[in-house]
Amino acid sequence: MSQALAQVSRRLRRKLTLARWLERATLHAALVLVVCACVALILRAAFGVEPERAALCLAPVLLVPWTAWREVRGQVPTAEQAATWLDMHSGARGFLLVDFELEDARWSERSQRQLDDLAELPALSAAPIYRRVLPALAFCAFTLLVPLTRAEPGPSTSLFERAIAGLGDQLAALNEVVELDEVVAQELARRVEDLAENVDAAEPEAMLEAIDSLRQKLGVEGRDAAELATELSERFGEVGLRALADSDAAQDLLESALAKLADSGFREELMQQLSELAPELAAGMEGNQLQLPEGLELSPEQMRTLSEGLRSALKDKLSSLSLAGLVDLKELKLSDELASLSELVGELHVCDEDCEPGGT
Repeated sequence: MSQALAQVSRRLRRKLTLARWLERATLHAALVLVVCACVALILRAAFGVEPERAALCLAPVLLVPWTAWREVRGQVPTAEQAATWLDMHSGARGFLLVDFELEDARWSERSQRQLDDLAELPALSAAPIYRRVLPALAFCAFTLLVPLTRAEPGPSTSLFERAIAGLGDQLAALNEVVELDEVVAQELARRVEDLAENVDAAEPEAMLEAIDSLRQKLGVEGRDAAELATELSERFGEVGLRALADSDAAQDLLESALAKLADSGFREELMQQLSELAPELAAGMEGNQLQLPEGLELSPEQMRTLSEGLRSALKDKLSSLSLAGLVDLKELKLSDELASLSELVGELHVCDEDCEPGGT
């Protein structure tokens, strides 16, 4: 093979190899860019990753030149293939093939004339870059530069429905325990109904604020009722404590406690309890005031029975408020004397002629 043919053959082999490598590299690059851009988009949309960090997902594209060369290196044209290509593209007269096979100097001149007829070696085409790589790069730029607003998941409607149902149960429990002011009761019922009707349409933040506001309002009403019940319980407890030591003072305290009870929302609920404990008070249960009939003096045992019965009824109401989640009984300042009333009353008891030995 003449020197001229060898030089042209080497140039052709390099160009054909480079063309094949460019074709495979652009294909690999396009695939890698699209896949990595999809991963970056998922990271940004689902996990809030910043574009600068998401761009690191494109790093595998740096391996494309190596992966393309691994695929192409076994397809490099041989010298014989290059000579065949040159002969076909320079008139197909066979002089180049004879020169390649025989390596006879007599064919060099004819081989040179045929090479002179060759126009040019094939040029590298940039078409694969335009068709493959540029669209992939555009997609990468879109996934990294497009602004994304990640919506924070709000509470589900079912959570709101359960919360509203709980508020309705608290309101029902509050109405059973204490007689609320008519205006307040209507307002609370209306707010519960509004929440239930708008649970699907309202904004999550607005719904949370409305539920929290109503829960606080119910908590205030419940605590007011609990504090009033605690105060009345303490008054009736003091009546029981004083009944044996000073019956006149105990009766004055009883009348004061009954007057306080008459002004409270517990009046209607405790009237039946009063009538069962002290039928003598039936005449005083008319109208809006509870008071002992004029001239009626209760015995110490009657005052103790009455005070203990009313305290028990008030404790039941406190328990109902606690079970409804409206108050925490541990936060109420119940005195130690009331917690052990029966023991203290026993200590103040004075035996008389009616007491049996070993009893009261």
